[in-house]
Amino acid sequence: QEAMTFFQARDFADIYLKLSEVVDAGKEEADASNVPPHLQPYVQRVRERQAIAGAPADGFPAGLLWAEHYCRSTTQDRYVADRQLDLAAVRSVDQPAAVDQPPRGRDSLFRQLFILGRRQFDLVRNDVRTLFVLLVMMPLIGLLFMLVSQNTAFVGRPVTEATLRADLLAGLNVVDEAGFQAEHVGEKAEYLPLQDAANLVTMLGLALTQAGTFGAAYEIVKERAIFQREKSVNLQSGAYVLSKALVLGCFAVIQVASVLMVLGLKLDLSFAPILRLFPSGVLELFVTLLVAVVASIMFGLFISAIVPSQDVVLYVILVQLFAQIILSGTLFPLENNPASKLVVSYWTMDAMGATVDLNRLNADSLICKVVEQEVPTAQGTVERLRGIGCDSAARDSLDLSYTHTANHLLTAWGALAAQAIFWCVATVIVQSRVRGD
Repeated sequence: QEAMTFFQARDFADIYLKLSEVVDAGKEEADASNVPPHLQPYVQRVRERQAIAGAPADGFPAGLLWAEHYCRSTTQDRYVADRQLDLAAVRSVDQPAAVDQPPRGRDSLFRQLFILGRRQFDLVRNDVRTLFVLLVMMPLIGLLFMLVSQNTAFVGRPVTEATLRADLLAGLNVVDEAGFQAEHVGEKAEYLPLQDAANLVTMLGLALTQAGTFGAAYEIVKERAIFQREKSVNLQSGAYVLSKALVLGCFAVIQVASVLMVLGLKLDLSFAPILRLFPSGVLELFVTLLVAVVASIMFGLFISAIVPSQDVVLYVILVQLFAQIILSGTLFPLENNPASKLVVSYWTMDAMGATVDLNRLNADSLICKVVEQEVPTAQGTVERLRGIGCDSAARDSLDLSYTHTANHLLTAWGALAAQAIFWCVATVIVQSRVRGD
């Protein structure tokens, strides 16, 4: 309660937000909307210290102002200065020799995980930008996908040669094939369900995974100074990273579910699952997307751990975005490229395409067109006959295998889970190497 009073905050999440605010160092006068009146006397002093230290001139964290305020407060006298005086008096009387420092306290991993998870949830709840990315942006993107997609994009529709023939005749305003004219040759009617389904799978997978990466890419770097101070006491890097992953993972459940629910308002999602434990294919697709988003979140946390400042995050995000697009193997086919298997997007598209069964949709593709043939007659002349010829429009090979089998799907899930674990361990290692302040 005393901390809330000192910082004039509602809760601990509000305290961290106050400490992480950036003060514009380029302004001659402190911005009253950004710097409270009781902190304005310290702005110039902090600016001078930042200039001497060679720090960037684009701003500094408000935590430096609060530190100055604390050093000149009665709270610092009561909890720091007075205690040091008492300790010095005890040493001079009873213990003239050097005294060993008491052992540093160490909480259990699970207790820290619970405390940090609750704090992380409060921080996300009070951060408008992050909350928008996690809860609002994906349903809006799902709405756009729904508006531009056909309702049979994932399941196809029953189309036969007779149906395409009838469509072609109706489109040319011809009653039967005997009415075809020379200008009709080459006109066609086609059924290509693979194209719509593959486009939707690619865009849906990229949108969700990139939202996970972007939502996590600022989480560690924006709290670096706070992490260093807490680590100097007893903070465990594993608990810190896992707390962020768990909270963002819970929001990932909402993201994936909301997108599929929005798509379900128009699209037919009654495709059959591969694994029998799922009552419908959409639940299997939900698991694929959830595992993919979690892997992307861990990758985003790794990015946040290695970047030097928040200013660099956006550029790294753009680089990895293009890498994910190119190496996914869907928009830019790359035959037997081992680098593709190192990115989340590759396994996401492969698993989604296997559940939707893009191979079946490819096999169902048909094309009918008006053709002209030269037929010799009994009189030795050649007669030109026009009619409709139909043939399969299936591709010889797809960009990815999309095999509609349990082994293939479980392999893709395993690869995504392995990437999530790898990036989680890598992030913990990076954070473990950060020295406490």
